[in-house]
Amino acid sequence: MSEIAILSKLVQAVALRDTTVPPSWDLDAVLRGVEELLIRQMRRPDLFTDICHGALAGVTNPYALALIRLGQLNGTRRIDSVAPAWVLAKYQTCQQEIGDLAPDPRKTRLQSFLIYQGRVFMAKIGEYEQAARLEEEEVGAAVREAEKSVSRFLARLYHIWHTLCSGAESEEREDLYYLLRRMQLATRGTNLEVLWGLGNGPIHMLQVLLFTDRMKNHVWIECLSTVRQHHDELPPGLWPWITIMGAADWLGNGELDGAAESLDNVPDTAPPDVQAAVLLVRARIARATNNIGAAREIYLTIEPVPNGHMIAAQATRELAALTGAPSA
Repeated sequence: MSEIAILSKLVQAVALRDTTVPPSWDLDAVLRGVEELLIRQMRRPDLFTDICHGALAGVTNPYALALIRLGQLNGTRRIDSVAPAWVLAKYQTCQQEIGDLAPDPRKTRLQSFLIYQGRVFMAKIGEYEQAARLEEEEVGAAVREAEKSVSRFLARLYHIWHTLCSGAESEEREDLYYLLRRMQLATRGTNLEVLWGLGNGPIHMLQVLLFTDRMKNHVWIECLSTVRQHHDELPPGLWPWITIMGAADWLGNGELDGAAESLDNVPDTAPPDVQAAVLLVRARIARATNNIGAAREIYLTIEPVPNGHMIAAQATRELAALTGAPSA
């Protein structure tokens, strides 16, 4: 029997005998452990999806079935070769199934997990208005203030991305910074402090300033200092973003060679949205050297990618300003 089959049998065995409920739901804990191994460490969401599929056999408890199917959704949404329409259909099926469950602490956990999966997927495909709506729902569903503060921050962030993709200029940067500060206070001393207070929160704030070309201010300096200071504590997935922000900072200070050399440190294996951000900064470097032709060619290569639709929208705006053509 393969290791994957063994893990599938493990999840199935727990699902068949489990009588626990949150906050100590055994099946939830086991699935999180398998997710940590297969998705976060091995980067194999396809295998995690297969494990969940195999674990369904013989399980009749509706809460266990719903959780395992959410696990399938969690894995499937990460596989780029799977059509977004299929993932959306799977999400809607889970939504209906969970909605039909009787009130129970397990249902509350499932609803929160479903909102999270939906929000992440909607952001991935550029449906930022839907992602914002789901985060607003999560504010009401979350129990701890730390979690509520993260959802408030993300809802405002997605509103900004939606506005940017709609071709308009967002005026919500100051509001987002206010929500960032509230989130940093609310997460201090919690398990969310490093990931959100010191990592994702400042990175997202820097992204907003970078993608809207509004970097010369105290917020940029403060957030860049935070992520640099805590670099080694943060998840490795954030490190390329810190490199990009450093390059943009070089560019803002007129150090064009330093900016270009810094971008060379972003690995070619980085996710598509990271690569799109690299191209955006390279286009600005070319523009700063008055190499308009090169800037134009780089802008034209920036296309909507998973989690990076707002970068393509900003590239279109900057290209239009470069050529004098309307952006929409």
